[in-house]
Amino acid sequence: MRIANNVSALNSWRQLTKNQKSVDASLEKLSSGFRINRAGDDPAGLVLSEKLRAQITGLKQAVKNTQDAASMMQTAEGSMQEMHSILNEIRSLVLHAKNSGAVDSTSIAADQSQVDEAISALDKIANNTLFGGKNLLNGSLTNKGTVLNSTAVNNVTVGTTAPSGTNLVEFVVSTIASRAIVTSKADISAGVASAGNISVNGVAISLAIASQDATVAALNSAFSSNGLDLTATKAGTTITINHNQYGLAHSVSVLDTGQILMGSATLVTDAGSDIVGTINGQAATGSGLTLTANAGTAYAGTAVTVTAGGGNATATYANAFSVTSGGLTFQVGSEASDTVSTAITDVRAAALGGTAGGATGLSSIRTGGAYALATNPTTALAVIDEAIADVSTARAQLGAIQKYTLETKINSLNVALENVTASESRIRDVDMAAEMATFTKNQVLVQSATAMLAQANAQPQSILSLLQ
Repeated sequence: MRIANNVSALNSWRQLTKNQKSVDASLEKLSSGFRINRAGDDPAGLVLSEKLRAQITGLKQAVKNTQDAASMMQTAEGSMQEMHSILNEIRSLVLHAKNSGAVDSTSIAADQSQVDEAISALDKIANNTLFGGKNLLNGSLTNKGTVLNSTAVNNVTVGTTAPSGTNLVEFVVSTIASRAIVTSKADISAGVASAGNISVNGVAISLAIASQDATVAALNSAFSSNGLDLTATKAGTTITINHNQYGLAHSVSVLDTGQILMGSATLVTDAGSDIVGTINGQAATGSGLTLTANAGTAYAGTAVTVTAGGGNATATYANAFSVTSGGLTFQVGSEASDTVSTAITDVRAAALGGTAGGATGLSSIRTGGAYALATNPTTALAVIDEAIADVSTARAQLGAIQKYTLETKINSLNVALENVTASESRIRDVDMAAEMATFTKNQVLVQSATAMLAQANAQPQSILSLLQ
């Protein structure tokens, strides 16, 4: 029996110290709720857990970013909804002014005054719809197109897709657009042979004219008064009726049962053809004189309208216009590349109804405009109809981004966040039931080791019996 070194006490003390460390570790895990509180708890698990934590943080921020983007789209679309209501009211006023048989000049002037105020209201909405300090509807957040070859290009409207920076764009015309045309078969050099009615695009027109020029004038007068976008001209001994618009959507049909103009009772019909070509070597769809880049292409939605005299010819038009990206980019994921880009169309009055209204768009139907209600209500109606379609298209684009991109992204982000959080939890979080069992075991071991240490320390006391 030795007293200089109490090996039993040392062994009991070592076991007590180890058990106490285990109790302390269990207490820390139970108190924090984490299985890994320091790198020494599980080095490999810590590395994976921190990677997942970074991803979780990114996913949470991506959800907030995407929700902010959806809120921006909703703000813009909400203002456009009010613009639609105003545009419909303007259309009603134009139709009232066009009813010239029942309204006088005073009533038309009153309608014009309301139209002017309504258009001013549209511009106020477009110029004052803000989100986080950004103006949404005044064209500052849209991709911009600049005509570089004005001989070939009448105008260009850029879609919501465009590469970053400023890019030169070419287009190729492989098939030109044409207008519908119907030519009379009878000799009209001395005017119509006898009085009678013909039907042009469903409108009955009475003819009893003694000269070719007078017949042409009568036809054009009837076209204008009935809102037909047609023009009659003489060609030798015949008369041709042309549609003023290009494309398959615009046709001319003439029914001459009395055979006073066409020389036949058979319905004569002709339709125009659409332009065919590509934009920057990628697929585009033609409509009249306009080529629109297809979805999925680099300039999807960009529409270039060629001039009838310059661009409506089979050729390649290099550097015809430029596109400058000025849209919005949203960070909708936890990775740098996970972004969504879009643009918000300019919906100020001058940017609406540009095809029918010209450079001033909807403003052309204001007082003093080319298509004011007292001057040309027929074209004014075409302008307002196009303006309504323009706003509808802009709203539809925002709705598509919101529904099919942002909202679906939010849903997928939330699912990913749930799954990644579950994975990180399995690595880092403590199993409370299992750890409580371990804690209880270690507590018992501490108590047992303490008792045994006391026994080991008492053993040397027996040596005193030998000394007595």
